[in-house]
Amino acid sequence: MAIYSIFRRPDDDAEKAVFVKDGFNFAALAFSVFWALWHRMWVVAAVVLAIMALLSLGASLAGVPEHIIALVDAALGLVLGFEAQSIRAWSLRRAGYAEAGVVKADCLDEAEMKYFMSLDHHSFTTASAAPKLFPANHGDTLGLFGPA
Repeated sequence: MAIYSIFRRPDDDAEKAVFVKDGFNFAALAFSVFWALWHRMWVVAAVVLAIMALLSLGASLAGVPEHIIALVDAALGLVLGFEAQSIRAWSLRRAGYAEAGVVKADCLDEAEMKYFMSLDHHSFTTASAAPKLFPANHGDTLGLFGPA
């Protein structure tokens, strides 16, 4: 089972919701800059490209062997793979999206089905998150001490 965070703009239709799957992202590991561009995260793509270029240039000027430079680039890709979904959620929030809730599902299709079946069909606000399955809670992450 995977956890999907749902983001949508308060004034948009529910069909324009964006589902972000939590966990490691292999595409971000393998295609770091292209992955960011695919998701229209221009600033993230530019920052990743600049970091990779500066690390490679600095290591080359310092006389670091090529295999070490490749290892450092791979490590940067690995970090991006682990943090890709958090960065994507951050980018969506910057673009005016609000977290509408969280859904636990086996695949994206199931997550969409659970989300759309749980909608109230009332106007969306950040205070009344649409899915009643797992409302967005930024308090106690483990849920040990009741609702926040």
